[in-house]
Amino acid sequence: MGDVILFIEDSSDLKSNFSRCRICHEEEPESYFEAPCSCSGTLKFAHRDCIQRWCDEKGNTICEICLQEYKPGYTTTSKPSRFIEAAVTIRGASCCRYLALLFSVVLLIKHAFDVVYGANEYPFTIFTVFALKAIGILLPMLVIIRTVAAIQSSLRHQFLESEEDALSSEEEDHGLEEEEQQQHLA
Repeated sequence: MGDVILFIEDSSDLKSNFSRCRICHEEEPESYFEAPCSCSGTLKFAHRDCIQRWCDEKGNTICEICLQEYKPGYTTTSKPSRFIEAAVTIRGASCCRYLALLFSVVLLIKHAFDVVYGANEYPFTIFTVFALKAIGILLPMLVIIRTVAAIQSSLRHQFLESEEDALSSEEEDHGLEEEEQQQHLA
C-alpha cells in the first residue's frame, strides 16, 4: 500500500485578514471596511454604509464609544423638530377636553333645570338616546379615520424625505463631477 500524505493548512493565516463589522456583524476581508474613528480592537472596523446609516439614525457624526468625530465624508440629515408634533398633539388633546367639559356643563345645567322646575318627565329622552347612539357609532369611526390619516401622512412624509435625499445626493454628485471637469480643464 502507498503512503498517505496529509497536508494541513494553518487556518489562522486565513482568518487573520478577516474582520467583523461592528454594526452589522458581517465578517469580510479588512479591505471592505473603514476605521472611521479612534476605536481599536474588534470595534475598529465597520462598513462605510453601516456607519453612514448609523449617523443618519442618531443625528450626529460622533462615535458613541470613543467620542471622536468620524473622519471626513460622513454627514447627517437634519431631523424635523418634535416640538411641532407635540404642539399639535397638545392642541388636539386640549380641544377634546374642552368639548367634554362643555358637554358635561350642558348636561348639568339641563339636569339642574329639571330639578328646579320639578319636571319628572324628560322631553329630551328620545333626543338623548339618539345622540348617545350616534356618538357611539360616529366617535369610533372618527378615531379610525384620524388614525388612518395620520399613518398616511407619516408615510407620505417619509417618502418625500427619501426622494429629497436622493435628489440632493444626485445634485452633489453632479456638482462634484463638474468641479472635477473644471479642474482637469485648468
